[in-house]
Amino acid sequence: MAHVDPITFEVVRNALLNAAAEMKVVVMRSSYSTIWRESGDLSCALLSREAEMIAQGPGDLPAHLATMPFSLRGALDKIPIDTLEPGDVLFHNDPQWGNNHLPDCVMAKPIFVDGEIIGFSGVRGHWTDIGGMGAGSYTAVTTDPIQEGLRIPPVKLYRRGEMDQSYVDFILANVRVPRDRLGDIRAQYAGCVTGERKLLALAEKYGRQTVVDCMHEILDHGEQLTRAELEQIPDGTYHYTDYSDGDGVTDGSIKIQVAVTVAGSNIHVDLTGSHPQTIGGMNCPLAVTYSSVQYAVKAAADPWNPANSGCYRTVHVTAPHGTVVNPILPASVVAGNHETAMIIVSAMFGALSQAAPERVISAGSDSSVVTVIGGIDPRPERQGRKYVYIEIQGSAWGATHRGDGVNVMRAGVGNTGNQPIEVVETEYPVTVLEYSMVPDRSGAGKHRGGVPMRRVTRLDGDAQVTLIAERGRIAPFGLEDGKPGGLGEYCFNPGTECEEKLFSKTAPIDRQRGEVLSVCAAGGGGFGPPSERDPEQIRRDVEAGFLSPEMAEREYGVRVDNRVKGSGDPS
Repeated sequence: MAHVDPITFEVVRNALLNAAAEMKVVVMRSSYSTIWRESGDLSCALLSREAEMIAQGPGDLPAHLATMPFSLRGALDKIPIDTLEPGDVLFHNDPQWGNNHLPDCVMAKPIFVDGEIIGFSGVRGHWTDIGGMGAGSYTAVTTDPIQEGLRIPPVKLYRRGEMDQSYVDFILANVRVPRDRLGDIRAQYAGCVTGERKLLALAEKYGRQTVVDCMHEILDHGEQLTRAELEQIPDGTYHYTDYSDGDGVTDGSIKIQVAVTVAGSNIHVDLTGSHPQTIGGMNCPLAVTYSSVQYAVKAAADPWNPANSGCYRTVHVTAPHGTVVNPILPASVVAGNHETAMIIVSAMFGALSQAAPERVISAGSDSSVVTVIGGIDPRPERQGRKYVYIEIQGSAWGATHRGDGVNVMRAGVGNTGNQPIEVVETEYPVTVLEYSMVPDRSGAGKHRGGVPMRRVTRLDGDAQVTLIAERGRIAPFGLEDGKPGGLGEYCFNPGTECEEKLFSKTAPIDRQRGEVLSVCAAGGGGFGPPSERDPEQIRRDVEAGFLSPEMAEREYGVRVDNRVKGSGDPS
């Protein structure tokens, strides 16, 4: 490999990053699903011929991206690279071939220059429905992986630039709202073509070999930056155990146990001792477990620089087969992709806090807080069409040594936005009655945990409702003597005689028009002793509605009226 001069390297590197970002814009603006065009629940990337991640979109999802090399390698194991032709497009969603879970369908287009593949453009998007036992294909309460939906092994969905209609017809016959799914297939294809055009333009300007050399240097550079930061973390082995609420099928929590060994610029994560494989959909395919560990290392060691596969060369994982972090496939995995994955991340942060507390955060909501509502739209203008509405709710994040946790924002392995109420109420037969931040759920500390969100939704027609959330039973932990965050709360018909509390994972439930669903995520854990919090910050929290005066006095010993007074002040 020839060395590329630094100016050309930076120009090409940034052009590839911009290409990935443009791919996402194209997909979002051409997609049919509100979860794509409003929430951005999709990710785009450019990969090398060897299926290594070269460039990814800046706001895309780690759960999608770090697993994309696994998915592409799986596809190439089944469809060898030397059988690909210009215009071919690979497609699948099967965890047995490296995918993360069934709703996330990955599409990859080989990019040819002078008759040779130099890389791939890839788009992974969360399909609103992929079949299965319930609307939206989203419930952890599965006892058989067949219940999760249609499993599509790697196929050539496009051959020499032409869509293979027989595959498409088969897929659309097995999903809800096939019109929207066809639109999303075409949007994914448009994203792949956009990435291809950008890479071809670079190859034409700088030459094929220069672009290939830049790809290799990008990976090496990512590795160097990550290794330099890991060397700043003290060597040693650090242990932590965290728990998920459970899978909703069997009673009892799910243990995630990590031993993180830092040795110079290498890091080894051993998940031995984690819970056995679950019946319900909380299992993490190995690709997801690697993705979670890689995300945690990247966030703790080197969050500033663009991520690529080179950053993860220093990360090594042991995950015993037959456990929740490496199940025997096929297995139920739908919620492992983000619920169990985030518990792995939090356990990683808990372990690393013993070595470098300034690099990690306390636990937070640690959940996508997914609500699925589906059925037949009763509104006359919708002509009784089927619909599937998926909402991924904002969450609270744990505090750090530098400041308070982030409020009502989803990030972590699943970095998506909320859908605007105006769009939701236009597209679906629901009315959003409340969309608010919830006080007194933040873990107390020198820096308080993040404030969670409550979303209260009325059904304007009979519907099937499913919930996948977390931290309704196991509170988010604080660090350095910070207090735990408040538990999540999920129920139907709150404040009425018909109020019905829900576990954080439900089966698809048939509900009637007029019923109300309340979903409140857990709060973030605190960081540092509550006694060290600045009273002025406590007053501001009360003024902002993050904290009630009663909670301020109970947790911090500070009485808040028109001004801040110590709890011993008699006035």
